Amino acid sequence: DYKKTCLAIFDLQKKKTVKLFEDIGVKNFVLISDFLIFESGFGRDSNIQIFKISSLENLKTISIIGGCGLRTIL
Repeated sequence: DYKKTCLAIFDLQKKKTVKLFEDIGVKNFVLISDFLIFESGFGRDSNIQIFKISSLENLKTISIIGGCGLRTIL
């Protein structure tokens, strides 16, 4: 039984959540400039998402056979 977790982007000026990522598994993430880089999925289905905060768009998904996460590549 897996727990569902979420990662939210909150706009302090608008005082509301502008983006919510919901998925199964732990959410390791890192902020680099305007980019939010985080894990998505679980186990063999895990991947890494690169999200541009200013435009609220997903730029890239990194996935390899067997899954991948930030702890395994950083």
